[in-house]
Amino acid sequence: MKSICFFVLVSIFAICGPAYCHTFKATYVSGDGTEAVLRDTSTGDEWMVQVGDEIDGYRVIQITMDHVTIVHPGENGVVYSTDIPIDDEKHTVKVSP
Repeated sequence: MKSICFFVLVSIFAICGPAYCHTFKATYVSGDGTEAVLRDTSTGDEWMVQVGDEIDGYRVIQITMDHVTIVHPGENGVVYSTDIPIDDEKHTVKVSP
């Protein structure tokens, strides 16, 4: 019974652990895929990042044209990984002749 409760508790933490990551939004990836812009939607802060860079304890481990992968260490050696999709919304700019 204890092992079942422990498993359920660990599963809940694994799902909820990287909850802070939802405030990061990837808004741009460079043409060669070496840099990306991450924005913290709760504070408005933006960072141009490369693989290996760290923001508030989150380390960028991969940048692709589709997503940015970040990791964050948890308790007891657990490492949480989150893929942040690139925001591909098109922004319209009005140009007057």
